[in-house]
This record gives sequence, structure tokens and C-alpha cells, in this order.
Amino acid sequence: MSIAQMYAKIANAGTGSEREASKILPIRDFNNWAKSALINLAIKQLKGSNFTVLDIACGKGGDLNKYKQGKISYYTGVDITLESLVEAMRRYNGNVVKNANSIYQADFLWADFFQKEVYKFIKPTIKFNIISCMFALHYAFQTREQAMTMFRNVSQLISANGIFIAVFPSKSTILARLENNGYVHGQKTPIPPLQNKLYTLQFTQPHPRLRDNEFGQGYDFQLAEAVEKTTEYLIDMRDLRDVLLENSLEIRHEFPSLEALFASNLIPGDSLRKFPRAMARSARVLHRINNFKSEIDEENFWENLEEEVVIGAKKDEKVPDIVDLKQIPEVYLEVINLYQAVMICKKGGSDGQIVRKNDRAEPRRIGDLVNLMDRDIDLEGLRESLQGRMWEPYVDE
Repeated sequence: MSIAQMYAKIANAGTGSEREASKILPIRDFNNWAKSALINLAIKQLKGSNFTVLDIACGKGGDLNKYKQGKISYYTGVDITLESLVEAMRRYNGNVVKNANSIYQADFLWADFFQKEVYKFIKPTIKFNIISCMFALHYAFQTREQAMTMFRNVSQLISANGIFIAVFPSKSTILARLENNGYVHGQKTPIPPLQNKLYTLQFTQPHPRLRDNEFGQGYDFQLAEAVEKTTEYLIDMRDLRDVLLENSLEIRHEFPSLEALFASNLIPGDSLRKFPRAMARSARVLHRINNFKSEIDEENFWENLEEEVVIGAKKDEKVPDIVDLKQIPEVYLEVINLYQAVMICKKGGSDGQIVRKNDRAEPRRIGDLVNLMDRDIDLEGLRESLQGRMWEPYVDE
């Protein structure tokens, strides 16, 4: 299954209360906090206001509200999956309906950012202060050519002293776990899988020299409710630095795990203060699991309890806040710490300028979508895929 097909299949995944009953809720909540913290860090380091943002692999627009809180002036979301982009536009339109004066203006771009030189289709005067690629950069490292295209786009589109932020799987963490499971560098033997009840990471072919820096070191990854079995690629930090150097970019900060990001003294205090609130849903769910642990097999917890029992802690029930990663069970931390984060910058270049059409944000429709793919938009197929919901604005509850 291709990346685009996989994400199209999950484009209609539940939101709101449905996600509170998710088996991976602590992972979702922590990852959302980590992305918010990175965005906040970028904004604090840039200083000023009215920033412009390019969100690569924006998906269904899960980070739209994170940027709203950062008081940016303009946003462009790019994705390879049309269904996800339509959902992102619906979510954005919901924000416009609520208050068109307080939301930034936005455009959405259907394109493969790893294979097409997108910057050639954008006016040279348009530059972005913040460019992000959350949980998707590793797909570009199937080949050196794709990685070069990706960062050529970034280098051409980022403003002077702009910041690129990304979260992706940590090769060093994966290698360390593989070696703990018996993998020996240089031996052409089957590689043992990494897995628990939530995820599976499996190399389907022998890779005797995983410690070497080479592109295309692929593995199959699956995460309950989030990622169907799909091929991902290791990012060797030596390769990343080489590609960055060729595109006049450099790593400013590297966080070897998301736990290291949480512990970093670089993270703004307001992000740390928001952590308990960001984990509040998970705190309720984990509290309920602990309460029922003596009565029910935890393995079948979700199948044996009604949703309202799972997520509905009683009003007089004291639910302790999650204030530290140590309070998150290891089964979730195993997945959380598969990932690392980086902040990348470019010195020099031009600031660019994006001129707002007016002071009010406007809803975005299919006709506003910029299409850089090699095929037309199939409106009938979209209507069928999105079950007739594509024209109404999506409003978060």
C-alpha cells in the first residue's frame, strides 16, 4: 500500500469524543503536545509576529489550531493525499466560521513535496518563516534524490533566518533496540521485529549493514488505529547533514528522542505548563484503566467496556494530572520514544513577502486547491470517499 493510499484510507478517522476511546490516546496526546512545543519554540526563537507557515504533509489539518495559537498571518498546507487535504480545508473553514478576523489566511496545495520541485510553482517573493514536516520526513529518505528534492524545496522557500522543524523515527533508537534483540551488524540474517501490543516494526529483508549511512533502509511499520502496514525509511543523521549542507541548511537543535525534547531546557515554560492540560484526556482514561484493572483483563479493556465507562470519570472522582513522562505506561513510551526531533535553519537569503488579500480569512473550497499532481481532481470519487460531507465546514467540538 502506498503512503497516499494508506492515509486516504484513514482520512475519515474519528475526532473529538471518538478519539477519547482510542487505544493509543496517550501517544496521540503526547505527540500533539510535542508538536505544539516545537512550534512554540520556533516562534519564540524567531521573535516578532505575523509569521508565515508552510506545513509539509499537513494531513487532515491536525496542527491548524496549534498555529492559530501562535498568531501567524498566513498558512499553506501541502499533502500528497487529496482526501486529507479536503478534511483540512473543512477544519480550517470551521475556524473561519467561528471568527474570520482572528484566524490566519490559508491556502492548500496538492503535491508530492518529495518528488516535485514545488518552489518552481511559487512566486520567488513568497518565503516562509516556519516550515514543518511532522512524522513524515522519513518517507523522503527512500532515495537520495527524494531527500534532495525535499530540502531543495525547503531551502528555496524558507525566509532569511527561517526555521524548519520536524519529527521522525530515530535510527539510533531503532538500532539500539534491534541490537538488544540480537541484531549483529555485518551478519546477513533475518532481523528480529520490534513490537508490543500497539506497534510492529519489521524489516522484511536482511539489512546486514544498518549502521552504514545509506538511503532506502526500509521497514514495515504498523501502529494501532493510526498507521496501517506501510514502508518507512531510516534517516541516518550523517545523510541528513550532508543533504542539508548541499542546500545551505544546518541543524540548530537536535533532540534524540521526544523524551529528550520534553526534558530540554529549550522548551518554553508556557509549553511545559500546558503539558498537564494536553494530557488531561489520557489522565482520565489511564485512571479508569487502573480502577478496573482488578476486575477486567487489561488486554481486552476496550472491547469489554462501553465508551462512556472508559472515558467518563465521575465528577467527584479525583483524577491525578500527568505532569511527567514517568506517569505514562511503558507500552506507550516505547512508541513515543521511537521518534526524535530537529530544528533546522538557513542563514542568509531573503525575507520575502506574502500580501494578504484582505483583513478577513475566507473559506477554502475545492476550486481553491492548487493541484501540482499529474492527475485531475476526481470530484465524484471524493464525494463517495467522504460520504457526502465534503461541502460542509468542519467544526471542532
